[in-house]
Amino acid sequence: MKIIKIFPYQSLDREFSKRRMTIVLRLDGFYTISDEYYFQTVNEYGTVLVEGWSSTAPTGSFFETVALAEQEVQSIINRTN
Repeated sequence: MKIIKIFPYQSLDREFSKRRMTIVLRLDGFYTISDEYYFQTVNEYGTVLVEGWSSTAPTGSFFETVALAEQEVQSIINRTN
């Protein structure tokens, strides 16, 4: 699978407010979307031990085109704000 487009946004979730939606090209040629949050683990000295992006539950949606997937992403982000 390959990330095609990334749409950053802010969530009201206090713990994981830095979010992004991604459009991913699947191996079968269809597109899907993924909601991801940024995480960071810091030790008691303030040193970052681990950081990165993690996916929430998959949406289960499949799209024939990037345009259709992008339309759904914008709809989800608008509902979140």
